[in-house]
Amino acid sequence: MKELKCPWCQKVVPPAEAKAKSTRNQGGTVVERKCPHCNKTLAAYLAEDGDFLSRLRTF
Repeated sequence: MKELKCPWCQKVVPPAEAKAKSTRNQGGTVVERKCPHCNKTLAAYLAEDGDFLSRLRTF
């Protein structure tokens, strides 16, 4: 993985330094990565695949 640039503080963050934290909610397990300099969110995504796309793509 390449280095990330924080959109909030404009500093370059190596992937190993981006803190990842998992939290569980009704939608599933969410992984959130934060900038170590400003502590703002760099990325947030579901840890596992869900079946929400099958419900969205009904024609």
